[in-house]
Amino acid sequence: INSAQPGREYTVLVGSNVISAQKILFVSEEYASRATFLVRVEADVPQKTERAYQYLSITASGVTLREAVVEFRVNASWLTQRDASRDDVRMERFSDGWNPLPTRWMRDERGWSYFNATTPGFSVFAIALAPRPEEPAEEPIELAIEESQPETAPPVESQPAPVTPVNAPKTERRMGLKWLVLPLALLALIALRKRAGTSPPEKQESVLEYVERCRKEGHADADVEKALLAAGWSPKVVTLALSASARARDAPSHSSRRRAR
Repeated sequence: INSAQPGREYTVLVGSNVISAQKILFVSEEYASRATFLVRVEADVPQKTERAYQYLSITASGVTLREAVVEFRVNASWLTQRDASRDDVRMERFSDGWNPLPTRWMRDERGWSYFNATTPGFSVFAIALAPRPEEPAEEPIELAIEESQPETAPPVESQPAPVTPVNAPKTERRMGLKWLVLPLALLALIALRKRAGTSPPEKQESVLEYVERCRKEGHADADVEKALLAAGWSPKVVTLALSASARARDAPSHSSRRRAR
């Protein structure tokens, strides 16, 4: 540049397909009769980083800079390969370490992303990706487990043993919730029995339902009778319940009677 006037902006075209820098815009602090700029790809740089796209060396002679802007470009495929976007690109200037410069995206054109960066002076530059923030380390979570005290059940005078079907398969004899139905139901019957010395009709119906359920589950009548007697029910009530259940099981259904007619 010949005869650079102070305070006026000048543009220097780099004109190289190898160098990422495309233009240099500068404002001179004072009059310069001749300003010369040298731009080249720099291989020997201090503190190289894996984030770099290209290192540049820019020097100027015969001019005192007030401010300067470097326009550069980055291949879009390079960003894609690194799972990066144009927002991650920036220019850095080396001065006692790498210092990021204010970088702005300009446009995308023919597979290139164009940017410009403002610099206070010239030296060695790196076109690179901004470092990604480190994810905070997960702190271990301490779980305080309190031992729960088992609830104490109210005392029961007599607790019948669970009735096991005679022909039940071995897998059904394992401890499980389905085989707790019989003792739990007997506990309920014991509680009813303690509240009333003689069983009213509705209590007898409860015994009948209990007998029917035990038969459906495959329990023998002798085992059911033994469990009821052990729970405190009178032999008369137990016999009536077993007989009523047997009659209901053997009686033909309403639909079968209609077909018989």
